[in-house]
This record gives sequence, C-alpha cells and structure tokens, in this order.
Amino acid sequence: MNLPIPDTRRCSLAVLFILGLLFGSSEGKACTIVSAVGADGQVWNMNNEDGPLDVATFLRVFPRSDSSLYGYYTLAYLSPEEAAGGGIQGGMNEAGLTFDFNAIRNIDFTMGDRVPFPGGNGAIMPYLLGNLSTVEEVVAFFETYWFDGGFTSAQMHVADRSGTFAIISASGVIVAEEGEPLVSTNFDICGKEDGAFCWRYPLATKLLSDGPIDREKMLTIAQRTSVDGRGHTLYSNVQNLTTGEVWFTTRESGRKFFSVRLDELLARGAGAYPLNDLERLSHGSPAVIPAPPPSFTVVALDTTEAADLAGTYQNDFIGTFEVDAYAGGIALTFANGYRVELAPSADNRFYLPGEALEVTFADGENGLALSLYQDGFWSATAIKLTD
Repeated sequence: MNLPIPDTRRCSLAVLFILGLLFGSSEGKACTIVSAVGADGQVWNMNNEDGPLDVATFLRVFPRSDSSLYGYYTLAYLSPEEAAGGGIQGGMNEAGLTFDFNAIRNIDFTMGDRVPFPGGNGAIMPYLLGNLSTVEEVVAFFETYWFDGGFTSAQMHVADRSGTFAIISASGVIVAEEGEPLVSTNFDICGKEDGAFCWRYPLATKLLSDGPIDREKMLTIAQRTSVDGRGHTLYSNVQNLTTGEVWFTTRESGRKFFSVRLDELLARGAGAYPLNDLERLSHGSPAVIPAPPPSFTVVALDTTEAADLAGTYQNDFIGTFEVDAYAGGIALTFANGYRVELAPSADNRFYLPGEALEVTFADGENGLALSLYQDGFWSATAIKLTD
C-alpha cells in the first residue's frame, strides 16, 4: 500500500508526484496481510502489495552494521533509494520481525505525550528493522515516538518469530490473542471500522480456517486475494518467520513463486533487486545500483513547439492535468495544484533538473501522447484531449 509519511531526508519531487497522484486512487491502495501459526509451531506472514500498472518495485538488503543489531531487507516503490528510509513499504529482519502496511481512512490524531523520533521520520522504519526483534518492542516504541506529521491514514501490521501479531495505527493498538491468526486489509481495525465492504478480509479469514496452516495455505491466500487490472497486485510475499525463507511472486513472473532465504540475501551483501526479475533475486545475480539523475544540455524551447504541446492531458490514474509553457520550458500542473517545471534538452526530452524524471512527447494512434519516466523504473502515458 501507499504509506503517506513525510520523510526528513531530501524527497524527490518525482517521487512526491507519483505517490501523490498515481497512488491517489483507492484502487492503488489495496493490500492484504495475514499472520498465522501452523500446527507445527512455524510462524507465517503473507502480504499482497497492490497498485497501478507501470510502477517498479524493489527489494533492498541491509546487512548488520555498527549501527544495527540485525540485518534486514526492505520493500519499496519506484527506486532503490526509496527502500532506505521513509519510502519503505515493508520488510523483515534476521530476528524474525516483519511489518507491512494497509492504507485506511484518515484519522484525526494528536501526538499527546509522544514525541518525534530523534533521527527523523525517515529513520523510524530502518531503526525498527535494524534494532528490534519483537512485536512488544515495536508497540512500546510507538508509545514513546510517532511520525512528525504523518501515519494517520495507514496501519502497521507487525509480526514476530514468537507468533505475536499486532496492528498499530492512530486509532490505537490491537494485539492478537496467543495462537490466533491476524488478518488486515483496508479498514481501520483498531478503530473498529466495519470491514465487510472489503472482499479480501472475509476470503482470507475463511481460507485460514479451511485445513492446516502451512506454506501451501499461505501461497493460496496470496493467489486468491491478488488482483489484476488497473489496480493490480504488484507483488506478493510469503515469509516463514521461523526459518527465514521468503517466497515472492509478481505479474512479470507469471504469478510463479520464487524462494530465497534471508540469511542468503544478507550473505550476498548490501544491494537492491528489482522485483520484476525474481530470477535474479532468487539465484544471486548482482544487485542493481541506484542510477544518478541523468545529465543533459538545456536548449531553448521553440515558441511554436511549446504551443503545440500545451493543452489538457488525460491518464487513467493521474486524471487530467495541464501542460503550458513557461520561460525555461514546459510545466505540468495537476488537479491538486502540484506544478512541475521541466527544462527542454537537446534530445527532445524534458527533464526535472536534479531528478531522474523525464518527459517525452510523441504522436500516437489516439493523438499526441505524453510519457513520463523515472530512472527507467516506471512509466506512465497521458493522451492530449482534443479541443
């Protein structure tokens, strides 16, 4: 799910754009998380991460360091950079602690006696994975600290190797009874919101009650609660918190599951893996290195060209937005007032200076098309509406 938490580290305007717009649709926020203990005592956790098409997802590995007690991996959208701080969507450490998030309605919230984390918002989730091992410790952390201006429209589903499961949100905390499974989807469980509207919740709950809880059961729940279409399942992950083995599947893998052990990932060293290539993740190919923003030469924009490009554009997830010329290039202005100014380059592309966001225009069968790219990791196309 999309976790709308501001980060104290420098946040890419491109990332703000894509998170605020592409994931603004309710179809891009669905998520199913299940935690359960098998009859043999093994502890399981499953997560479906749903979102719009053409958005890249990454797993990033952080071995144990001088500043952390445990090695861990994280999951994030868009770029490996987002998997290092406030952009983390989920993760697991070698102590068997894992968490993920469900998007929920916004909750009125005051911090009360809680204070911002000294390292800033972007340091919270790396701290949890790098230094804590139990649900009890995570609950205690959020009794002391909270995000400085955020974490009011999401709930954290957290599980540990001992079989303790909890939900933490601005509405409060719920800890599952010992031995009882925990299912969360996109409704405020701690606020006792009725979840009957969310088809994933009753389906996952029923599947849990039918037969033994094991790897096959968790893979089945992941498959049965995943979706395809505009708001499709980006990836599913099933974790055995007892052994540290993890299974991943994506649309690109044909929904085939690939397994990897956390200790093996950590042994390979720090790095990031694109989840559209699960073969690389599973079999130890070299990790990808985050690319720096591209360099380009700014050129003058022809007045006639600027007039031809200007107009109203439409994308299924973004909605409509305006393109107009300004002194140095073109600007994209979205329905929420967010404006991005792009400079033209010699290769007929437009760039957001200092960021890996580029825009191109091309004639297509449905008219002039505007395509946005970031790092080559995701793209989105909008069509110019006719006058």
